[in-house]
Amino acid sequence: MHAIRWFAFLLFLAALAGCEPAVVQQPAGNRTNPVATGGGNTKPPAAANTPAPERFTSVEAAIEALTTASREQDDARLRSSLAYLTEQGSAAVPPLTRLVKDDSADLAARLSACRALAQIGPPGLDAVLGCLNAKEAILRLRAAEVLGGMEPVEARSIDALIGLLNDDDVRMRAKAIRSLGRIGTAAERATPKLLAILNSPGDEGVRAEASDALRKVDPRRKFDTPE
Repeated sequence: MHAIRWFAFLLFLAALAGCEPAVVQQPAGNRTNPVATGGGNTKPPAAANTPAPERFTSVEAAIEALTTASREQDDARLRSSLAYLTEQGSAAVPPLTRLVKDDSADLAARLSACRALAQIGPPGLDAVLGCLNAKEAILRLRAAEVLGGMEPVEARSIDALIGLLNDDDVRMRAKAIRSLGRIGTAAERATPKLLAILNSPGDEGVRAEASDALRKVDPRRKFDTPE
């Protein structure tokens, strides 16, 4: 009798073991993390929405935003204000010129204004050229830099950059050389001065910049790389 009961107990244990669900091991590379939700539907996380570029009610509002964004290093708002001011063209030049000339204004804002004037193109050229005479070296350097990207290229820009090749500040000479290289073949008349810099015993970095610029302003000629 005891043997029968013991045998029945073993059969019961075997039946329980057969009812357990099989555990399927997922490959390590295909594992997913469960998403806890309050309901029965599981949805993937929503993608972050990219905000639309900011628009402004006026040029003055955009300049105010540019000033604040420059000071606070808010790159997204700075790009929006620059784009808006560039679209306004000549209408944005007078207030931007006043800002860039204002010695009491935040220097970061004045640097951004110089950039905006360059992006506007020929209507902003006079103000950018005026920045070359600013008392702040960083503003003069910014002007020399942005002159190389102004379009369409004007002879006055090239003449100003060629004149800067004799500047006492080695940083200014390097900026001017780089900008002439960006302008390319339209600045071919800078070749003699660039060649003189290349062959001079001056700063090696400036000579290297001259070598690179020469290949862009006068690509038909061969120039030696400074040793």
